Amino acid sequence: MTDIVPGQHTIKWFLGTLGGCTDPARGTAWLDQVEFRSTRPIITRFAPRTGDGGCHLEYQGPPGARLSLQYSTDLVSWRSLSGSVVVLPLSGRAEMDLPDSTTQRAFYRLEVVGQ
Repeated sequence: MTDIVPGQHTIKWFLGTLGGCTDPARGTAWLDQVEFRSTRPIITRFAPRTGDGGCHLEYQGPPGARLSLQYSTDLVSWRSLSGSVVVLPLSGRAEMDLPDSTTQRAFYRLEVVGQ
């Protein structure tokens, strides 16, 4: 596994063969697994639930981190909404349902409050 610092990057993979094979048909390989793990939490889905006016939130972040869901109406001042949650330790992915009494028209973000 390789850590990549924040910012824009171009990632390339090269196939190295034993004996220096240069035939493209023989020098082809499949990359079977690439994972993206952000060191900062991100909201991957925020969708309204039908029927009760609430929302379903899916997110990912550093495994084991405690996150606080926050909201803002002006992108300057942020307030916590529904406390902190623990990100699933193995996958770094989690989800929650928010009742309609806590959702409002606003901007949302996740803030790391502890590991």
